[in-house]
Amino acid sequence: INAEYMGVTTDVPRGVIGVGGAPYSLLLPRSADFADLFDILKVRYSEAISRPALMAMIQLLWNRMDPAGYLSHVSADPLPNTPAHRIITHYGVGDAQVSWLGMYILARSVNASMYSSNVRVANETIFGFNYVSDSTVLTEGNLIQGWRFTGVPNPPLINIPPDKATDTHERPRRTKTAQAQTYRFLTTGEIYNACGGPCVDNS
Repeated sequence: INAEYMGVTTDVPRGVIGVGGAPYSLLLPRSADFADLFDILKVRYSEAISRPALMAMIQLLWNRMDPAGYLSHVSADPLPNTPAHRIITHYGVGDAQVSWLGMYILARSVNASMYSSNVRVANETIFGFNYVSDSTVLTEGNLIQGWRFTGVPNPPLINIPPDKATDTHERPRRTKTAQAQTYRFLTTGEIYNACGGPCVDNS
């Protein structure tokens, strides 16, 4: 609930959203955590074309607590008596629990910038972000940054989860570069590219 919190808090002006995403209807079919429950749904809804419609309908029940419902209030349209907030969003390529696509949606919704060297999945063309050079230090606005980990394959480009054996869900926050970036942001308000280029971790 980190995105929801940053949309409503009156006490915390800056925060880092680690491996988040939205909306649930996009994330769940791509999550290894949902696989067993999704198998049950597949028994009842055997036609694959019916499942996105089902997820869209169920999404109506989730909207009150889905991060997507709070993202406009993070920076651009704060709630009454609530300050505008700034965030950094981190994701890991190959996350088997929260799809990187959900983080793209989250970050676009808060008008996040992206370093031009940000890691790519399968040479994808990423749109909807304000690209900045690796030397840029941001003192306003938000940022999305991804990490690639050696030995982890690209995630599937269809709505199935990556291999849980190489799950990167916990890994971005444990890198020294993410920790350094987080520390500087939370203590000074400055956002910099601690990797100096693409964030590739060999550990």
